[in-house]
Amino acid sequence: MSDVLVERQGSIMTVTLNRPEIKNAMDEPMQGAIAAALTEATENAEIRAVILTGEGDVFCSGADTRRIASRDGVFEGNSPPRTRHAYSHGVQRMSLAFYHCEVPIICAVNGAAIGLGFDLTTHCDIRVAEEHAIFSEAFITVGIIPGDGGFWHLPRIVGYSRAVEMTVTGRRIDAVTAERWGLVSEVVPRSQSMAAAMKLAEEICKRSPHAVRLSKKLIRDADRTSFHEALDLGAMGQAILTGTRDQREAVAALKERRDGDFEGA
Repeated sequence: MSDVLVERQGSIMTVTLNRPEIKNAMDEPMQGAIAAALTEATENAEIRAVILTGEGDVFCSGADTRRIASRDGVFEGNSPPRTRHAYSHGVQRMSLAFYHCEVPIICAVNGAAIGLGFDLTTHCDIRVAEEHAIFSEAFITVGIIPGDGGFWHLPRIVGYSRAVEMTVTGRRIDAVTAERWGLVSEVVPRSQSMAAAMKLAEEICKRSPHAVRLSKKLIRDADRTSFHEALDLGAMGQAILTGTRDQREAVAALKERRDGDFEGA
């Protein structure tokens, strides 16, 4: 069975890390499989939301530390140029697939999210955590940095001071603290993260898919634009959506107090 399971339920794609016997520790093939799934989600107009979760009672324990110790995989050969190349064309390729994914990605954090596993949660747009989940930017504990891009996302989620604290100490925080810091939007009982994520995904799927994709793009791109440029992008996005079949359907559904029937048109 695959180490990454990709399943479809209507317009919702679920991506599951599937190595519970080693706490869903990740290797390069898994990173490639996730990148491929997210690229498909962007390119397939029928997909309207993605859920990322882990099999078992741990979300992801991070990179497979056995490979770090044996200088295997991305660290093979102890060569700085090779490591840089492996990062750029390996884990960072996955990180870019998260960044460029046009549909909302919901992370159902079903347990510990450590190191690379923690950074996977920060790559997502919405995070729901089970009450026993813990989070740690643990790279510092093995003498490295969050080179997959977690250092870029984390301060934008929890603020500069808390991001630095988590990164330079590797300290673990619990789900309650994560919610208080804005890292997760909801804490749910054990084994309920997938149900909560699915509920959110189904709510997203009830909205106009083009409006959802453009909304996410505007929010994501706001970090890279001035306010004036952002307003221009907003005006262009509004011009694209106004008068479409789905926009007319949204108004009609609101007026008639029913769910809209959106076709992506």
